[in-house]
Amino acid sequence: REYAGLIHQGGTNLFKMVNQIMDLTKISAGRYDLRKMSVDAGSVLWLARESFRARAEAKAITIEVEDCPDGLPVESDENVFCGMVNALIDNALSFTHQGGRVRLSVDRRGDRVAVNVADDGPGVAEEDLKRILEPFEHAGPAQDHASGAGLGLTLVNAFAELHGGSLKIESAPGKGFRATLLMPAAL
Repeated sequence: REYAGLIHQGGTNLFKMVNQIMDLTKISAGRYDLRKMSVDAGSVLWLARESFRARAEAKAITIEVEDCPDGLPVESDENVFCGMVNALIDNALSFTHQGGRVRLSVDRRGDRVAVNVADDGPGVAEEDLKRILEPFEHAGPAQDHASGAGLGLTLVNAFAELHGGSLKIESAPGKGFRATLLMPAAL
C-alpha cells in the first residue's frame, strides 16, 4: 500500500507539472483562451481556505482570513483565477513551518482587486525574488522545495499578466513571504 501511495503521488505530481508546462507554452504562444466573467474574489478565498484546511491542520498551520468581504469581483476566467489563488496558498503552506500561519485577505485598490496571501515562513532573499518568477527556479535550501518544479509562481505571474493584472511578491529572510495578485476589478 505504501509503495502504491508513493507511485500515485509521483504520478499526480508529474501530471501537475506537465499541465503547468502546457499552460505556460500556450500562454507564450498567445493561444490560451480565457473565458472571462465576474468572479467574487472574497468567496474564492473562503472556498480555497476550506479546501486546504486538512493539509494545514496536518502541519498545525493556521489559515487566517483577515479581511475577505464578499462583493469584490474580478474580471477573470473563474477556473484560472481559482487555480492562481490555490497555487499561492499551496506555495504558502509548502514553505510555512509546523505551527505557522498563513493569512488571506482581499481589498480594492482603484480599478484593481488585490488578493493577498502571506505566510510567516523562512522568507526569500531580495536578490532571489525576481528569479523565482522564472520557470524552474527556486530559492533557499533544496530540501525546502523538493516536491515542486518551480513553476507555480511563474504560472500565476503569467496568468495575471494574461488577465491584464500583475503579481507582486515581497519577502526577506526570516520575515515570511507575501504574494499580492492584482486583478482587474469587474464593473
